[in-house]
Amino acid sequence: MSYRSIPDFMPTQKSFPSAITGWLCAGLLVISLCLGVLAAHLPVHSMPFVFMVVLFLFVLPVVVVLALDWSRTRRTSPHGTWSPNLTNTATTILLALVVFPMLYKTTWHHQLNEQTLTLVEDSVEQIGFPSIALFQRLDWPSQTDLTTSAKPKCFVGWHDETAPPCSSALANTTCSCAQNWDLSIDPNFHWQGVSYKILSLKASKHLIIKPRRSRPSRASSPGLWVSFYDPALTISKTLQEGYARMHLIDANGEVAVNLGVTRREKPGEPPLYDYQLTFSSVLSMDLDCDISNGESEDVPVCFVSLLVQFHLFSRRTLRSGPALTWMV
Repeated sequence: MSYRSIPDFMPTQKSFPSAITGWLCAGLLVISLCLGVLAAHLPVHSMPFVFMVVLFLFVLPVVVVLALDWSRTRRTSPHGTWSPNLTNTATTILLALVVFPMLYKTTWHHQLNEQTLTLVEDSVEQIGFPSIALFQRLDWPSQTDLTTSAKPKCFVGWHDETAPPCSSALANTTCSCAQNWDLSIDPNFHWQGVSYKILSLKASKHLIIKPRRSRPSRASSPGLWVSFYDPALTISKTLQEGYARMHLIDANGEVAVNLGVTRREKPGEPPLYDYQLTFSSVLSMDLDCDISNGESEDVPVCFVSLLVQFHLFSRRTLRSGPALTWMV
């Protein structure tokens, strides 16, 4: 082949589609991806319509340019070349501009706005202990009277009156957490239209709590309401958000409480703990306890001992979030 034959041969070769068409398709693809990111992060009610209209408008210039390329190629060079790479690129982008809006409208937008709960269970080496609140319902005559005249007790480990405070005790030793009790009883706590007196204990680990109480009447068996809640919240906030519930217990005996723990996670909020409680109790043999707030010396005061423990270190995590998320 001579040198002169090369320029005579090359100008007659045309390709379909043209390079300009390829660049146009690539540019529209970049713009459509940016719009997709916006639609994924702002799945508002009107977004499917806007997304479909904009991307379908991108189809028109691609179709027009491909038609012009085909017409020009057939007119100027009937034996022009066909570019597989550019054709595949243009076809793929054209299909994407049609399929993606349809998927967004029919599936993705709905799942981006749908909230689902995901439950994950694992085992942990330690679990933060909950705070405890004791409630006396004021309109129940059989409820024991919450008072701190006989100071409430609290121990990490077994009951030991000589145990040092937990703030100064060594690890894995019995200590006293009596200082965790809030001795200022709130007499005006209201929940769902009912008035309560409330006595609270801030969180510690592995507690045996022996608060002493007296009651205002000689009912068959005095009772109290108890709730376990995450110390990161107040008791009012905990009840309002549904992270804790009130449970009725016997206020003159020993009550063992086994705790199960669920870690709840909501988008944009710190994780919080919800406790599942299992109670078992042993009643005192003599239920005729003091009803005179300590004035009677012959009748013992009523008391309740709470033995609180995690029976398993298995934690369930409940996550709340959209059914579909985008990693962009």
